[in-house]
Amino acid sequence: MATLKLFLTLPTKNSLSMKSTKNSNDEVSAFANAGGEIGQYDNFNCDAQTQSNFEEEADIVKTKPMKLAGKVQEWLNHLEWNDEINLDEENQTSSVSFYYSIKNQSFKVWIETDEKRDVLKFYFYAPFNALANKLNDCETLFNYINACSKWGAITCTDTQGTIRWRHCIDFEGTDPSIATINNAFNVGNHLFEHWFDEITTAALTKTCAKDIIDQLMNKSEPELIEEVVLEELESNFDKLETDSEQDALYDEAIKFVTESRKASISSIQRQFKIGYNRAAVIVEAMVERGILSESDTDNERIVLAPPPI
Repeated sequence: MATLKLFLTLPTKNSLSMKSTKNSNDEVSAFANAGGEIGQYDNFNCDAQTQSNFEEEADIVKTKPMKLAGKVQEWLNHLEWNDEINLDEENQTSSVSFYYSIKNQSFKVWIETDEKRDVLKFYFYAPFNALANKLNDCETLFNYINACSKWGAITCTDTQGTIRWRHCIDFEGTDPSIATINNAFNVGNHLFEHWFDEITTAALTKTCAKDIIDQLMNKSEPELIEEVVLEELESNFDKLETDSEQDALYDEAIKFVTESRKASISSIQRQFKIGYNRAAVIVEAMVERGILSESDTDNERIVLAPPPI
């Protein structure tokens, strides 16, 4: 039975020639016409070459490389995070989840891949739920936020008030890159950083969404989240408004760097579970104070300050 199922579902190109496929079809028809039951085909003799072709095709399907999962793991390794992606080779899917600090709140991040469809999905879950009587207000605000965002959408996913941002990337016909994965992660991260006060106000207080939106519109024209992200990534560190030495983590970051002798932005991100921009500003401040060297041609820095006594 397993052989017949494989015969019916496998593609006929590549190692299966048109000739061997036709012959095998004739054999099945002859066997059925002779009164044989389809379930008995396991014991029906097909030529050795056709059987070998079936087995080769089966091995190819089973061992198909999971390129999206590989890129996600490469991205995690690039950030020097210890998270390992879980592979389901039989269904050609994978997933990984971890917690990430945004505004001193632990957001759950869930990433999954569908290798058959070449689709990668990002999810950010807020660490709080909207109150039951605030679901409509949240949806009104989220519609406004989504209109300001090119990537993904934030919604209340159920009657329990679960707040989630979701974004799907279709890689069909293209080669996935860790840069694209990193950009998607940064957009979700920045969305919650940028709209955190408005989201919590709409979800947890008596203030209605219309008042929140009116205040936003009176301040200025809404900015597209992705444009804010790109501007921050492309600007020089000395132009950022954040005063890194006033950062609550700055002294802890110095202690970590001088003890571990790790001077990369990604190592600070991983240690403190913070965003790229915040870690980059902290590193640049250490360079200005002579704690770290300027980056060399390999984009690496040396810890100049001695270890703490």
